[in-house]
Amino acid sequence: MCHQAVGLVQAELERRGIRTASITLLPEVTASVGPPRALSVPYPLGYPLGRPDDVELQMSLVRALLALAEEGRSGAKIWTPAPRTSPEAVICVFAKPPVAGEVKTRLAATLGPERAAALARAFLDDTLEAVQSVPWAEAALATTAPFPAPVPTLLQGPGDLGARIERVLRAALERAPAAIAIGADAPALPLRLLEAARSALAVADAVLGPAADGGFYLLALRRCPEGLLAGLPWSAADTCLRTAAQLRAAGLRTVLLEEWFDVDRPEDLERLRAALQAGEVVAPRTAALLERP
Repeated sequence: MCHQAVGLVQAELERRGIRTASITLLPEVTASVGPPRALSVPYPLGYPLGRPDDVELQMSLVRALLALAEEGRSGAKIWTPAPRTSPEAVICVFAKPPVAGEVKTRLAATLGPERAAALARAFLDDTLEAVQSVPWAEAALATTAPFPAPVPTLLQGPGDLGARIERVLRAALERAPAAIAIGADAPALPLRLLEAARSALAVADAVLGPAADGGFYLLALRRCPEGLLAGLPWSAADTCLRTAAQLRAAGLRTVLLEEWFDVDRPEDLERLRAALQAGEVVAPRTAALLERP
């Protein structure tokens, strides 16, 4: 039933003395009808109660609806849930300490180690600034060795990349219902992609952002079983596809986002420059450094 029809049905039931409250995913459409009471929720169409298996969330929404109806508040108004006091997710930015000769080695072959390290630092600073602006998430730096950063640090620890991602995401899941891993190799990832991951997590257990080189620029999880990423190939043309298959084999409902790109090779810098000029990416430190001869 469409949002407008629900509002009209509510009005008729209220006219007959039956108190009602409804859920809306499109508050601007619902407001055009003027229902007696409606609760606005931030979930995708088709999922008015959020994730199918999140019983706690669903019961809280049902209780909120009953409270609206029982209190008898009316006047064609739409209520929104109280803001969260804890983050919905921890966004973990994976990056090594930006030390010349140890980071961006493929770029360093063309740019030199000092300039490559300066770019790595600019990528990281722009990414952290972008992530810190996300109101529903907490930012963290996931690194191989401590260095000064404006956000909490999570050490990756030993093992291959899969083991290190698992360790960091499990630590993040102790602080929030969801954990998101991104890299500073995609400087200042567009916020729309983080918002897309957030929306997907409303109905999925895992979200992957495929990278143009076959890897992934984002991995978001609501749970992280031991060994989830074990045995995967890294820096391969099929890394993302095999990761998605492994997530699904572990019983995780998995959603893929649109493709984006990492900056690992000199030719990637041209795509980054184009994205900066088009306004797709907001990365002022990176842009200023790329403008220098």
